[in-house]
Amino acid sequence: MARFRWVRFGGILLGVVLITLTVCNAMLLWPRMHEAVILINQTPARVSPVPMGDTAFVLAEAETVTVRAEHEDFMLIRTRNGLSGWVARANLGSVVPRAR
Repeated sequence: MARFRWVRFGGILLGVVLITLTVCNAMLLWPRMHEAVILINQTPARVSPVPMGDTAFVLAEAETVTVRAEHEDFMLIRTRNGLSGWVARANLGSVVPRAR
């Protein structure tokens, strides 16, 4: 009986360690899940999520941005400089691919 107690304790300890590793991995990956890369040079970031909206600023190709929200075919992004605007979804590529 004592031998099986150590096996059970070892199994519980292994389970706790694996769950801890999974949680740590998720915490490290979470910010990357909301990052995107600009695919097209001179991509306009618009004031509103409509194709003919006013341009707030222009983004360079390969710039990394953070996605804040989505609305139809547009995504609200934030640059590393703190600027926010709406960009067409077709002009962005996810850093970490999402299941659709």
